[in-house]
Amino acid sequence: MQRIGFLELSHIFTNQIKLPYSTGCIWSHCKTDEEITNNYDFDVHDWHYILDGDFNISSTARKLAECDIIGVSYFVWNTHTSDKVCNEVKRLNSDCKIIYGGLGTPKYGRCQEFLNDRPYIDAVVHNEGELVFANLLKNDDWSTVNGITTHSFQTPLANRIKNISEMPSPYLDGLFDNLVATKDHDYEWESLIELERGCPYTCTFCNSPSHNVVYKKEVNKIFHRKKSIKRVKQELDFLVKKYNPELIYYTVDTFLAMSNKIL
Repeated sequence: MQRIGFLELSHIFTNQIKLPYSTGCIWSHCKTDEEITNNYDFDVHDWHYILDGDFNISSTARKLAECDIIGVSYFVWNTHTSDKVCNEVKRLNSDCKIIYGGLGTPKYGRCQEFLNDRPYIDAVVHNEGELVFANLLKNDDWSTVNGITTHSFQTPLANRIKNISEMPSPYLDGLFDNLVATKDHDYEWESLIELERGCPYTCTFCNSPSHNVVYKKEVNKIFHRKKSIKRVKQELDFLVKKYNPELIYYTVDTFLAMSNKIL
């Protein structure tokens, strides 16, 4: 049984820490696959998500180095520290596979310099991670897995998820319950509600999915996916009743458009 770890570091603000939603979605999907659960084990103690406070690069790396595969949610606020942790993990355990994903990674076709500077990364996942990460776990030959770039090859982009409402929720499937039950800190929880994926707009200051405005005009509307009103309401109700979070985040434009139906 191979051991999985996740690294999704966020800062503490006003004594509040975010539930690690991105990697939560990854594992919520993966654990629905019997082939994966028969061969891989994930314990929430191998979930590292607090960047401040008592966080220590060396001790975090030592813990993660005991894992066989690490999924890293890479964003602008944690890139420097995540790199340091993963570099140390690879030094301690050269056999550990380190997989990066998130908006902090370069876009498809632009990863060579990024990977050259980071020899400890085994693969970069492009776009949505659930299906691609699961396929990496189920295939020894990663060259057959769409949606990744490695030091030696790049595969075609994977198909996008057409209905995000059908994907498992780390709130509703009990995954975050297990994390909250092992809480060993005094911070309050912040929660993210995902109302959509992709964006129909073409703001030039945004890096998702591309800096290329022409590309954004052609592709964004095609890949803009909204979550169903029913699913959003289920997660909101669950959050309020179960965790009573101090803050819940959502995309403003979609919330304004949906609010009359939700509330």
